[in-house]
Amino acid sequence: MKQLNIPFKLGMQYDNWEFDLEVTKDRIEGCDSYIYVGKKFNKFLNYSTDKTELLFSLDVLEAVILRFTYRNIKFYYELLKAISKTSRSKVNYHNNYTAYLVSNNLIHVFYNKSDSTIILIYGKIRFIQKQLLFLH
Repeated sequence: MKQLNIPFKLGMQYDNWEFDLEVTKDRIEGCDSYIYVGKKFNKFLNYSTDKTELLFSLDVLEAVILRFTYRNIKFYYELLKAISKTSRSKVNYHNNYTAYLVSNNLIHVFYNKSDSTIILIYGKIRFIQKQLLFLH
């Protein structure tokens, strides 16, 4: 199984990116939310992202939310295919919503047909399971 190249490593400290982050409204109590405004990490699996949000708890990266706007369903399936090549298992599947287990972390991918937006959330298993409803 090939290793998934994730631009932000979970568990890393806030200090690694503090000059490339812009404060945003916190989504989850006890966590700080930031928008990544740097230029170095603006791709995921060679796909350009439109918005990257990092969630920290006590200055430790817990989850990353990537948004791809104005993308068609074909792009959604290409993204799922690329992720599935590196995952151990598909955890869950609903209409336009899929979750994968990758290296002891969860990746949730959601496609919103109404505005053609794909939201990809990856993070530590316990954090994602506990906070998923607040992350969309």
